[in-house]
Amino acid sequence: MIICLIPIIIAIVIGPAINIAYDMLEDNKSFHDAFGSVFEYLGAFIFFNLIPFLTLSFFLGGYTFLQDKKTELWKVVFLCILGLTIILLLMIPAYYTVRSDTSSTAGLVYVFVPFYCLILLAVGFSLGWVLINLIGWLKIKVLG
Repeated sequence: MIICLIPIIIAIVIGPAINIAYDMLEDNKSFHDAFGSVFEYLGAFIFFNLIPFLTLSFFLGGYTFLQDKKTELWKVVFLCILGLTIILLLMIPAYYTVRSDTSSTAGLVYVFVPFYCLILLAVGFSLGWVLINLIGWLKIKVLG
């Protein structure tokens, strides 16, 4: 399914987008200047940034594969939106605030936040699985 590629596309875009937003909002740079300096802070950030998004993509692909391609599209879309929401709600504020901190240990956020996202993904997908099965159970009971 093509929906499995959406997290990877967002992972590639989100790092530069956070840096451009910070430069434009906090440093009052123009878009041209902010875009020109976007790769100044990225480095290994891009690789660590990919970890939760690749996990989400592999999970969505594995979920559709294990369901013998009979998975209803709304289930995969629900899990994709849930996963992206979990990742982005943790990642964006963490990366945005670390740009304003000048200490040398602030850079460790780039290493640890993706792994925190993995923990939250596990919890979120557990809740998502319960919700999907509950909705399916309610559809069977109510609709007969």
